Amino acid sequence: MDKVTNNFELNISIEPALLNRLKDSNMKLCLMRSFRDPLSTKPDPTIWIASADYIENNTFIWERESGYKIYISKSDSIIGDVSNKYPINFGETFKITDSEGHGKMAPNLKAAGDGLFITNTTMRDFFVGLEQELDFNGSKQPSAPISNQKIQKKSNIIICPATKVYVTFTSSNTVPGARFEPSYASGILIEMTNFDNELVTRQIQYKTGSDGISHQWETFPTPGEYWSTVIPKDRSLTFYLVPEDELMKLVQKTTTKR
Repeated sequence: MDKVTNNFELNISIEPALLNRLKDSNMKLCLMRSFRDPLSTKPDPTIWIASADYIENNTFIWERESGYKIYISKSDSIIGDVSNKYPINFGETFKITDSEGHGKMAPNLKAAGDGLFITNTTMRDFFVGLEQELDFNGSKQPSAPISNQKIQKKSNIIICPATKVYVTFTSSNTVPGARFEPSYASGILIEMTNFDNELVTRQIQYKTGSDGISHQWETFPTPGEYWSTVIPKDRSLTFYLVPEDELMKLVQKTTTKR
C-alpha cells in the first residue's frame, strides 16, 4: 500500500545500464505540473525542473498548498530571472497595480476553493504564472516556473495547480521555464493523491523493454492502473496536463442547447 504523506513525494528509479546510456546521451530528467482550468483561461504548463544530476534512485518532494510565488512579466519568455515575484498561498489574491507589473496582496479578496487569484487593474497585458521550490535528492532547488499565461488588462484569472505530475527525459538544451509541447519522448503522468485525496508516495521505474532496445515506464509496488498514464511521444501535453474543466464543459453544453 502506498504511504500517506504530508507533502508530495515521487521516487524515480532508473535501471543501471539505462542510466549510463542516458548520461552518455546528455539527457535530462524533466518534471511538469498539471492544472485545473475552471475559468477556461488556459494556463500553459512549463518545464519545472530539467536536471542532468539524476542517479539510480531519485526522490522529489514538494509542498501542496504553500511555497509558491507569483511572477509578473511583460514578455511571454520567462526563461531566466523574472524580477517581479511575490509569495502567495492557496486562497490568496494578488493585485497588479502599475504598468511595470508591480503589485500587492489583496487581503480583503479571497480566492474560492484551491486556487490562487490574480487581478490586473492596469491598462496593459502581462504574462503571469506560478513558481514553486522542490527538493531533489535532498537538495533544495531554486524556485522555478510551473506555468505561464496571459492576463489581459482589467481582467482576472485563477490558477489552480492540480495533483498530477508529468515525468520524461529531454535533450540537454531543455531549461526550466520553457514550454514543452508536444512531447518529444514518451513520458508518464502520475496522480499524486489516492481516492481519499490524501497525498501518497509514488514510485516509478524507467527500464529497458523486453526487446532489449526500447525503454518503458513501470509503476510499483502497486499497479498504477488508476494513478498513472504513459503518454507516447508527439502527443499534446496540454490535453493531459490541463484537461477541460468538467463544470465548464457543462456550462458550455447548456449554453449551446439554448
